[in-house]
Amino acid sequence: MKIVLDANVYRGDLWQKDEKINLLLDYARRTESSVIAPEVVLNEVDATIERHWATELNALQRIRNFFAQAAGVELEIGNVKKTPRELTDAYMGRLKKRFRLDGSSIVKVDGTQLPDLVIRAATRRKPFDENGEGFRDALIWLSIMQLDAKEPVALISRDRDFGVGGTLHRELAEEAVTKGVKVLLYASIDDFLKEHQERIAFITTELVESLVEKSELENAALEQVNTTTYRRRRESLLAQRYREEVEDAEATSVDLWLDDYYVYRTSDDDITVMAFYRGDLDLEGHAYRFSEDRPYLSERHRPFDWGYDSVHATPEINVEVEIKLHGRELESWEIGEIDL
Repeated sequence: MKIVLDANVYRGDLWQKDEKINLLLDYARRTESSVIAPEVVLNEVDATIERHWATELNALQRIRNFFAQAAGVELEIGNVKKTPRELTDAYMGRLKKRFRLDGSSIVKVDGTQLPDLVIRAATRRKPFDENGEGFRDALIWLSIMQLDAKEPVALISRDRDFGVGGTLHRELAEEAVTKGVKVLLYASIDDFLKEHQERIAFITTELVESLVEKSELENAALEQVNTTTYRRRRESLLAQRYREEVEDAEATSVDLWLDDYYVYRTSDDDITVMAFYRGDLDLEGHAYRFSEDRPYLSERHRPFDWGYDSVHATPEINVEVEIKLHGRELESWEIGEIDL
């Protein structure tokens, strides 16, 4: 199998440490599959990372200037002697090494694709959208159509211009059949890993539920949701319900239950379980609002009718938990992504 990752997959693992990508690469190694990268995808990742480095270096310089001018203090932060371009080149080198990308696994962009691109854009043919936008996606698709038809191609992309719900748009599916290329679409790495997971008899829903104490998981999730990282999201969820500005939004409780999981054996004795919990989150905060019900002494001495009222909401929460087993014994667990 050949595996093609869209740029959003690479960007989602900025530090190149995501366990799910490690599982994907382990699957590729065990099944003699290979990751194939259209050149346009690598170019997009390259440009995104260079902008990131430039932004962070500028922020670092602003902090230095602030302390130097406002307090007369020279911060002893190690000087970054490399340019954003040099840092990006080093980053892309590590990325290509991690995914084993070389000349044979990078599909180059060449001028022969231009006539097809022009016709597709003019006729709004997928993956171009109804506005004629989708140049990058079209290059990815044409790169896939160039691949050897002997092996199926797994395209992992959440871009809906390729398809929805893991199903290619009809005209793309028909084109792939005409070209003799079997293309399998996955909206995420999770979807890919679930389909290709190893079935291990003793790993059951009941076992997964027993591995992580419910109260411990809920307390850990609650603590993480109440960090500054999620502050704006907490306030936004309350504001959406009351259509008013909200302050001091805080999660007070959460009720989680196991929704799904998949399993990967990373060695003879080591197993990784990716568990997905769903639940209800209780949020409380204060909204500055007008109220006719505020107490007052008399009609002549009516107080200011604006003030802070308590508000409450119960949005859905999704929590991803990575569980590691050694044999049948729990080794560790930690919360990965939380979606509110």
